[in-house]
Amino acid sequence: MKILHLIDSGGLYGAEKMLLALVEEQVKQKIEPLIVSVSDKHEAKALEVEATGLGLPIKSWKMQSGFSISSTRRLIRWARENHYHLVHSHGYRFDISLLAFPAFIRKIPVVSTVHGYTAVKRFSKLWWYKLADITLLSLADHVAVVSEELRRKFFWLNKVTFIPNGLTEKYEVGNSFQPSFCGDNRYLASVGRLSREKGFDLVVRALAKLKHRGACPNLVIAGDGPERENLEEMVRNENLGDSIVFLGYVDDAASLIENADALIIPSRSEGLPIVLLEAMRAKTPVISTRVGEIPSVLEYGKLGMLCEKNADDLARAISKYISDKESAREIAESAYYTFCAKYTASIMAREYMLIYERVLNRC
Repeated sequence: MKILHLIDSGGLYGAEKMLLALVEEQVKQKIEPLIVSVSDKHEAKALEVEATGLGLPIKSWKMQSGFSISSTRRLIRWARENHYHLVHSHGYRFDISLLAFPAFIRKIPVVSTVHGYTAVKRFSKLWWYKLADITLLSLADHVAVVSEELRRKFFWLNKVTFIPNGLTEKYEVGNSFQPSFCGDNRYLASVGRLSREKGFDLVVRALAKLKHRGACPNLVIAGDGPERENLEEMVRNENLGDSIVFLGYVDDAASLIENADALIIPSRSEGLPIVLLEAMRAKTPVISTRVGEIPSVLEYGKLGMLCEKNADDLARAISKYISDKESAREIAESAYYTFCAKYTASIMAREYMLIYERVLNRC
């Protein structure tokens, strides 16, 4: 079976890490996957560099930005000429581009994974893209979603399957990470795209409250995005420059999480974030807001600390963690075994294989 994975990657974030883990397992399963990473630039994307380093099959495909009927037709023709049985889309760009072609013209089935949607302003360009994506997904041969919350958004479709994200069980940790501003002290970590739905402003405000109480831990924030300047200004205004550092985008977020005392996920909305699974795999305690699939994965507080989506409750959760780190480490140990039993890449790949077989049997 030959599977063509299509993605327009903007970095090495959750969707990209999930895709790499999936393709690595598919290679082991003797499937013939290929990642096609599209770009209008000449330099290699982070996804392409990472896939090449892992020895995974990937092809860089030059395509102008936006939507082009001729470019999409060329890609479809190439897929058919190279005898790919199925196209697996990861993101709205290819959902829209591929599904705008009727099936009798496309002549190749399309499966899509909805990794989640970022918060956008109403009637903005991205808002219209999101609306088009949700509408056209009804024409896909099957849709996979990474959380029950997303499945509820597609209640009107009968060909939607919830498949939790997965990661490879074993991971070679990089060099021990220790921010220079921390000295010999440990740190908490928060990782993700710096956008409003990720809630990094909540964790900054939570640490400001803890500082007023004289118990402010060190926090490392890894990631980049449109809210970075606002967040850095907030840190300055709260006089937290000696406690919070922004690293920007980092290549090895897994090692950062592995070496942290705890991972904080302050999101306002989520699916099933890869950073959560990275923390569980690393036996790193998790402090998270109750969003998306996170409460279910953490068994509603048995495998990590959960709080509401506000700075006061997040501050209380961090304070509780600081006062009882030993208990948090024991909980993290249990979370690791749950990860191994439910959220590995091999389990995820088997679920996708069932979808592929179901789709191809109908064609």
